[in-house]
Amino acid sequence: DAVVVSTQQGARVFTLKGADYIYQCLVEQMSEGAATISAEGMILYCNQRLSELLNYPAKTLIGSRLETFVSPHDRKAFLLLLQQLQEHKTLTQELSLITATENQEVPVKLSLKQFKIDEFLVNSIIITDITESKLKEATKLNQILNSAIAVISSYRAFPDHTWVFDYWSQGCEIILGYTAEELMADQNLWSSRVPPEDLETIIAETFEDYRLKRSSNVEYRFRHKDGTLRQIESSQFFEWDETNNCWLGTGILTDITEIKLSEIALREAETTIKQQEEQLRLALELTQTGIWDWNISTGVIYWNDSHYALFGYQLGEVESSYQAWYNRVHPDDVTEVEQKLLQALENQTDFAAEYRVIYSDGTIHWVLGKGRGLYDEAGQPLRMIGTIIDITERKLSEIALSEAEEALSIAIEAAQMGTWYLDLIHDVVSKRSLRHDQLFGYETPPVEWGQAIARQHIVEADREIFDAALLHARETGNLNFEVRVQWPDGNIHWMAARGHFYFDDQGNPVSGGGVNFDITERKQAEIALQEQIALQEQIARERLVTNIAQNIRETLDLNQILESAVDEVREFLQAERVVIFRFHADGKGTVISESLADGWTSMLSQTFHDDCCTEHYLTYSQEDFYARTDIYAPELPTCYRELLEPFQVKASLTVPISQAQQLWGFLIVHQCSVPRQWKETEIELTKQLTIQVSIAIQQSELYQQTRQELLERRKAQEALFDSEQKLKAILKYAPVLIFILDLENRHLLVSRCYEELVGMNTDNFIGKSIYDIWRKEEADSMANINRQIVENQQIMTIEEEVLQPDTDNYLTFLTLKFPLYDAEGKVYAVCGFATDITERKKAQRQIAEQAALIDIATDAIFVQDLENRILFWSKGAEHLYGWTEAEVLGQKTQTLFNHGNELTEALKTTIEQNSWQGELEQITKTGKKIIVESRRTLVENQFSQSKSILVVNSNITDKKQLEKQFYHAQRLESLGTLASGIAHDFNNILTPILATSQLLSLKFPNLDDQTKNLLTILSNSAKRGANLVKQILLFSRNTEGKSVVLQLGYLLLELIGITQQTFPKSITISAKIPTRELWTISADATQIHQVFMNLMVNARDAMSEGGTLTISAENRQLDQHYALMNLEAKPGPYVVVTVADTGIGIPPDLLERIFDPFFTT
Repeated sequence: DAVVVSTQQGARVFTLKGADYIYQCLVEQMSEGAATISAEGMILYCNQRLSELLNYPAKTLIGSRLETFVSPHDRKAFLLLLQQLQEHKTLTQELSLITATENQEVPVKLSLKQFKIDEFLVNSIIITDITESKLKEATKLNQILNSAIAVISSYRAFPDHTWVFDYWSQGCEIILGYTAEELMADQNLWSSRVPPEDLETIIAETFEDYRLKRSSNVEYRFRHKDGTLRQIESSQFFEWDETNNCWLGTGILTDITEIKLSEIALREAETTIKQQEEQLRLALELTQTGIWDWNISTGVIYWNDSHYALFGYQLGEVESSYQAWYNRVHPDDVTEVEQKLLQALENQTDFAAEYRVIYSDGTIHWVLGKGRGLYDEAGQPLRMIGTIIDITERKLSEIALSEAEEALSIAIEAAQMGTWYLDLIHDVVSKRSLRHDQLFGYETPPVEWGQAIARQHIVEADREIFDAALLHARETGNLNFEVRVQWPDGNIHWMAARGHFYFDDQGNPVSGGGVNFDITERKQAEIALQEQIALQEQIARERLVTNIAQNIRETLDLNQILESAVDEVREFLQAERVVIFRFHADGKGTVISESLADGWTSMLSQTFHDDCCTEHYLTYSQEDFYARTDIYAPELPTCYRELLEPFQVKASLTVPISQAQQLWGFLIVHQCSVPRQWKETEIELTKQLTIQVSIAIQQSELYQQTRQELLERRKAQEALFDSEQKLKAILKYAPVLIFILDLENRHLLVSRCYEELVGMNTDNFIGKSIYDIWRKEEADSMANINRQIVENQQIMTIEEEVLQPDTDNYLTFLTLKFPLYDAEGKVYAVCGFATDITERKKAQRQIAEQAALIDIATDAIFVQDLENRILFWSKGAEHLYGWTEAEVLGQKTQTLFNHGNELTEALKTTIEQNSWQGELEQITKTGKKIIVESRRTLVENQFSQSKSILVVNSNITDKKQLEKQFYHAQRLESLGTLASGIAHDFNNILTPILATSQLLSLKFPNLDDQTKNLLTILSNSAKRGANLVKQILLFSRNTEGKSVVLQLGYLLLELIGITQQTFPKSITISAKIPTRELWTISADATQIHQVFMNLMVNARDAMSEGGTLTISAENRQLDQHYALMNLEAKPGPYVVVTVADTGIGIPPDLLERIFDPFFTT
């Protein structure tokens, strides 16, 4: 019932009411935030420090759920903490709270304890601002990370828990104190510097992870070369071969000594904070507040346990509802409270009402109800959350104090407010309380006071606020301002004033009254809160940097690191888009990683060329940045705006990422919804993150480079081994001589074939000179060629004939020789490949001899493949067909000879029966038709597979012509015999007729003319019949015409003259007759005349539409060969007469019959 407090004046006893005031003062003066919340999380009470921390008035906080002020990413953890509190009763948790200042977050530590008050569960919370400690921790960690040097080692690990180091990076000397060379030289050096218990842990964890085929992360101590004990963190990555035996392990070592020391200091600080929180928790257990939550849309109302107690209900007695509330509220107060509630919802203002509650025992209690509505986008109320506190004692006091001014003064004094009444006409304070003057630093009131005097006490920088507030009060009647006041002792205090001005009938202000009170602590809290908010932002930034740095240590996957970085940056900065832009030297670049809020266009994988700023990009350093508040600002170039408009960008922040003093890319933040003023803290954070990204890129590239080098080294070793095996196989099984000679012509390497040739093994061969193997003249020739190859650095192919050692066999080799170079590009040896071509040379000689015999043959001999392509072409073939070997090789016989179906049938028969023989009609190069007798033989290879066809063609054209002439002569001879018999019979018939006709004309000379004409006709007919018989006899050669010496030229000219006079004018006569040069002939003039006239008439008949008739003659000497081609022809001089026309020609089927006797068309 009472509290004893020790003071300088001695022990004082306070009643419960007094004790409550003492505890309230204690809580209000605490440096930590304190609050009492219901089991459901409703704030029942909070001290001034918490209000300052969150930058919300206490009246706003009370009645609200504490979870609404918890950062969204920590909210789930906080609700879980409340659930766990029911079991554990006392818990602590670090999280972030959201302040009213631009929704900034403050890192805090919560200490919660649950206890009962009148059987109701209540949670007391001590809220400690840990911004400064987080900032120091993050700053120190960032310094450690920035100065950390990662060490990379690679090793081969084996299932028996042994390993062999293959590589140490150069950073090991800084972290471990030993150089890479020292660690590689002594494989046990590293393990000897690790404490045994740590080494055992490393082996167990690493090989367990190796067995499970996953990466490993261990921490251990290492004795530095300087004797200090360092804390090392090692991340292990394994790669397995196809047999699942680990062949390569990679470790990244980081010195975390400073981090471990920081963790120890942090734990000590947390212990101190817990002690302070426990002291504050005890002070908060005496408070009690009711909480209510009204879901307007469903009508459901929630009360906490304290709310039931404040309305005089036992737990479980009634359900929380409007009716339960209505049944307890005083009838005179119900309407007013409901009106205030509806008015607050309608105006979207906070609800506050003081009203009476009647308990079941009839006692009346005063309560203060407060609430704040939650509204949808249309402004419709969804719910209202509020608090209820018992103000019975305060209301009873107010009622009592209202009965007298003194009671009111006491109340104001208790509230530590000064009161004042102002005469505005004379600018004097007509009445003021002592507290008013104390707020200006006076314990003894000054004699005079007014606006002007008060203004002199206000800090000069705040006097404009004071003047503006007075001017506003003179216009509206409401006075409200907060200014700094300088006391006479020089100290500065914050003071607030609230009041009202009154006006006369003309609307002029005449007087005013109000209160003033000290707000120094609140203002100091606000300043501290702002500092804490800034510190919280710094901690959040450093936490983000720490997370990214941790990601860098945990993985070497650059894409994963970049994706995590952009996601965390976008969430922290609350931006719509964050990208990593990879820059190329040509000014173009590609977006390789992106974090994008819903509803915006993606830039991922797109390539851009920023013509506006490319030339500036190349000069960027890691310290540069480019913040654009609004891309539509007039000072920005249009091209830049056009580049970003398709992606809805309104504001952007660009920070370069550098590698090795060269621009690598950019980290770019985009605000797409509205323009954005970038804060210095945001810019600084982004710059710090680009440093971490640069580290990640450098680490990834270093890892990839190391891994690639190791892979290439292994591939080189494998390739070398493979090459050695191949070389051994080649030297052993190659059927050629392989050798390498140094510049002194000594053997450095030889193949087995070479050894067998000279009868020596490798041991005896290596080091011997070519002069030890071959005859001197052969070795001299070889040495001379080798010298040329070395001097000219050229490749040479030569034929060498040598005498096989210890035999009489001469061998011919086709040798390819070329120089070999050392690492400096100098020739150090000659390599050679020699193929034994002795048998080939013999075969070539035989082939040459056979080819010479083939070329002598007059027959056309050639070889074709099964596709009729010519592979070989003899000289006889050239003579027969006219095509050279170069023209026909590779050509198809159908293209050359135009066989038609005959060749296809011949090819088919040859393949089926292995040979074919027959006659073919072919065409030569000049188009001349010839007849050949073709013999075709199928040629097979050593595997009895058909390979080609040997063709031998003999020209039988002349033979066929002679046969034709012979058959023609035989036919003519048969016709002549028949014609001779007929002619003799006609001659016997015509002789008496002709004689009778002649005798009748002599016997009867005086016949009339008609009879004479008849006798003349009879005589002429008999003569013509006799001439016909004479011609028949001439054909049958039973009778020959009379041959005379003729000058054929004049006979032809005579015939030409007749044709020119008798033939149509449409026919042109052309004569080419050298009359004087033509030889004379022996012939029957009548027969010759008749033959040429018939030829000319036939030519005329062939040119019915006109044309040219050409008659030519020339001398020709026929030799024996040509004469043999025509029956009855003899060698000697002849005259050749040609009659040509441009008419329709003679059909082919009639051409061969035109010289047949009695033939006509």
